[in-house]
Amino acid sequence: MSITSELLGQYHAGGFVLIPIILTGLVMWWLILSKLCTFVQFRKHERSLEELQTNPPPEWHWQHSLRQDFVKLRCRDDEVNHALMSALGNTCCESMAKGVSTIALLAAAAPLLGLLGTVTGMISTFTIIAEFGTGNARGLAEGISQALITTQGGLLVAIPGYIAVNMLQRRISSLQQRINLFLTYLDEQPRGVARDVQSSSEVSFRSSIHG
Repeated sequence: MSITSELLGQYHAGGFVLIPIILTGLVMWWLILSKLCTFVQFRKHERSLEELQTNPPPEWHWQHSLRQDFVKLRCRDDEVNHALMSALGNTCCESMAKGVSTIALLAAAAPLLGLLGTVTGMISTFTIIAEFGTGNARGLAEGISQALITTQGGLLVAIPGYIAVNMLQRRISSLQQRINLFLTYLDEQPRGVARDVQSSSEVSFRSSIHG
């Protein structure tokens, strides 16, 4: 028996509850892969503090956006600047964390859908027992198969989902530390120097585009 026919047999045995479990898994993994690609791109184009003047990040990158906003909004009051740093850092992290809560929700919903399939399969089994007794082995097997397969499907979606959420949260925590370090670096620059750094970086970026 080929793998394809075996999977089709599992699908038919799982009943209608297996459809939302499969869809949940597909959407969850699409979000996970999309988020991972975003992190890879951000990490790839991230610049060290020493490279910011000579090799600025692209305009869509978080370093460029944070530097632009901080230089524009900073003032001579250190307390206000620290509050601004915190607000900008939190906003950037919340933007990067968008979608992770949806992944966690889908991972949590999968075993509940599996439990629904378990209940549905057991109801089918007890209905057959009530009508035909224990003599209908095929009917009993179908109900039990539906209960077990949907439970298995829900766990197969949920377990990798929880692992992926944990991994993404660690990446976001690491990004938060790098954002705080970057903002601290910007705050330590004199106002004139920081604005010159911003201007020179934009000039360098435009030069790299046009030339």
